[in-house]
Amino acid sequence: MLTARISAITLVSTACVSAIFVACGGGSSSQPQGFQCATSALTPESLCATGQTVKGADVSHYQGTLNWGSIKSGGIDFAFAKATEGTSYVDAQFSANWSGMKSAGVIRGAYHYFDAGVDPTQQAMHFVSELQAVGGLQPGDLPPVIDFEVSDSNANVCTMASALKSATGVTPIIYTAPTFVTGFTDNCGSPLWIANYGVSCPTMPSAWTSWVIWQSADTEPASGGDADEFNGSLAQLQMFAGGSSSSSGGGSGSSSGSTGSSSGSGSSSGGGSSSGSSSGSSSSSSGAGSGSGSSSGGTSSGGMPDGGDGTMHAGGSSSGSSSGGSSGNPCGP
Repeated sequence: MLTARISAITLVSTACVSAIFVACGGGSSSQPQGFQCATSALTPESLCATGQTVKGADVSHYQGTLNWGSIKSGGIDFAFAKATEGTSYVDAQFSANWSGMKSAGVIRGAYHYFDAGVDPTQQAMHFVSELQAVGGLQPGDLPPVIDFEVSDSNANVCTMASALKSATGVTPIIYTAPTFVTGFTDNCGSPLWIANYGVSCPTMPSAWTSWVIWQSADTEPASGGDADEFNGSLAQLQMFAGGSSSSSGGGSGSSSGSTGSSSGSGSSSGGGSSSGSSSGSSSSSSGAGSGSGSSSGGTSSGGMPDGGDGTMHAGGSSSGSSSGGSSGNPCGP
């Protein structure tokens, strides 16, 4: 695990807290139902959920053939499966995981491992093509995810995010760790899935002020993948995924880094919508440590090391060779 130390500065500000990543006064002139603006003490180190959270997981072919009924019974309500990386690699278990999650009643999502050396628009089209091959995004599916585990220009990530939104009508989630996005000035209008292990609350990158999903550990017992949590109630998760729930109760996030804000919004196929705003101070990285080696799934470069389990691990770096794809972290997420 990599950690970065930053000085603690306490700021008192009016913060908008949203369980499903909607900006208060950021991208909308009115405050959505179920959200509140409150005066709170802000610290640049971390942002805690202040209400309910929902347990999830992320997986790839490294977990092998999974019994999604058992995973659901193990307390997992949502999950992401690796779909693609670069412009040609397809995870061998993606199709089975995609249908298995749906059949078991697990709210499902898919992620693409971003390759900084490949055209971002072509990567988006590859991801979309494989999603279409399994039936496309359906009502109730989570937004597609860009797994960003390298130190690269945010312009390239935003280009891919824009291409994905144009192709799917859905604003993608960006998965990353603070150290990978220290130079970001734009969050691409995307909700944040933050990776940060061994902490009580995740550290926020400076381009965001809130998170929608937190990858809190690299071990989730039911699935064998990584452990995640959604910042809100199950009803709010269903809304975020484009479901029909109208509940406005649930968790919210408050207290994040330094001043400044950015906002973004995105609607999911099926009717739901989400938006996000954020600011913060970049700081600690999280996830697995650094390592090297080889695997049949992909080699990781400059990002969340694969560690041999194929799941996303933000924070470390690894190198090696592979016969299956370019990333060591099949965005295991």
